[in-house]
Amino acid sequence: MSNPCLSGGAIEIFLEPSVPAPRILVVGMTPVAHALVAMGGPLGLDMHLTVGADATPRSDDAALIVASHGRDEEPALEAALRAEVPYIALVASHARGAVVLASLNVSEEQRAHVHSPAGLQLGARSPAEIALSILAQLVAERAKRPAAATTATGPVEVEVEVEVAVAVAVDPVCGMSVAIGDAAPRVPRDGKTLYFCSESCRRSFLADPEQICRRLLSRASRGWSWPPGPRAAWADLGSSCPTATGSSWTPSSGRHGPAGSTRSC
Repeated sequence: MSNPCLSGGAIEIFLEPSVPAPRILVVGMTPVAHALVAMGGPLGLDMHLTVGADATPRSDDAALIVASHGRDEEPALEAALRAEVPYIALVASHARGAVVLASLNVSEEQRAHVHSPAGLQLGARSPAEIALSILAQLVAERAKRPAAATTATGPVEVEVEVEVAVAVAVDPVCGMSVAIGDAAPRVPRDGKTLYFCSESCRRSFLADPEQICRRLLSRASRGWSWPPGPRAAWADLGSSCPTATGSSWTPSSGRHGPAGSTRSC
């Protein structure tokens, strides 16, 4: 991990969720049922083909479509209504569909949840066209429900606020704030550790540490506030230089001692 100078910037995180595909139960072994299974996969749907007697709808299913043409339709529809499956459809004509719905042992409100005839009115005739109209209706119904967004298969952009506590030091060469970590260039000096934003600043310090220390003390004495380190930071860095005999430098006051006293490395 590199350790650039801290800029106080922001972090953008992009998440691509991996969620289960919506589960669709298709009841029947008819041409329409097989067409539904074949066409639903490319739409990102988890298609399950079953017969009415074996249909076990769950509350987390996205849909149950009965395309068995009269075989075990009622048990599958009633089970789906009890499980509160969001989309329930019956492939039948208006007349036959009305008879099947009337025979269900459910309330009128529950009957109203069954789409019969199944699918959008597109003038479909072939099994593939009927399957297309049903899947189109399913997509439209799912789009109306906010919960459908939770099963999206595409990337989702979210805004995340990340607050990270980082210990920082002031680069004695350039004055930048530096994250203290294993990757930070450093120089141990008189029991302290000086950190640098880059190897370039570290090399500059090692080339003439005495001059850098004197410059730090001079800036602190004049009350400089070199961004982002305040005056106290310069005094603290300058204190890494050994005190020469007779010096009375006081970082809190920002004053040198008697005239002629020096502080050198």
